[in-house]
Amino acid sequence: MSPGSQRPSSRGWEIRKHRPPQSTQTISFSGSTIAVCLTYEGRRYSGQYADRVRVVAGTLRGRTLVAPEGSATRPTTDRTREAVFNALSSLGVLEGAVVVDLFAGSGALGIEALSRGATSCVFVESDSRALTVIRQNLKTLDLEGRSEVVAGRVETVMTAMLPATTSSVGRADLVFADPPYVYKGWEELTDRLASVVADDAVVVIESGTELEPAFAESTVWNVIRSKRYGRTWVTFLQHSDAVTD
Repeated sequence: MSPGSQRPSSRGWEIRKHRPPQSTQTISFSGSTIAVCLTYEGRRYSGQYADRVRVVAGTLRGRTLVAPEGSATRPTTDRTREAVFNALSSLGVLEGAVVVDLFAGSGALGIEALSRGATSCVFVESDSRALTVIRQNLKTLDLEGRSEVVAGRVETVMTAMLPATTSSVGRADLVFADPPYVYKGWEELTDRLASVVADDAVVVIESGTELEPAFAESTVWNVIRSKRYGRTWVTFLQHSDAVTD
């Protein structure tokens, strides 16, 4: 085996513990992706893998999902996903729900909802690699009949396609929005969501910063839950008219 080479393991590529002298190793993390680069005698050996993503509970519990490589998408960790869906179960919004998964990435959030009793899910994603992965996951899990994959920027899809997509089964009951941490378009996005979701819909947002203060003066949305998991803030929104004391 060449210096710096990797061998398969249960979690992807395993890096040899003993590196030759005059070598350097760099490990960088982006979301759930680990990129490894070893330099030895002027030659570079590199590779990357995404942590396995699994369905946490429901009819598909334990099934493995493919996750896109690279930093364009950031799969939600199993711990965060489990906490999110435990909260959703307590709110009673999963069974029979019409779901929209925006910035869908691997589709893990929408797939978890389908596993836990949602009726259907629309996955919206613009990255070509992620779209391929979503379609592969849906096919592998035999969910194509309960799903639709829409390619395009979320803002464009929201304006042109999303109302028509959900109209055949009713407005969305549950929306996930998990964009890159640098995303700043929350006000525009939630304004558009207000016209395409059910009156008592729940919107789950994952972000790199706390968003609750941004909705403090909103007359449309109430923050019903906000919690931090590592670097990720998870915010639950619901229409103001649907929230009772």
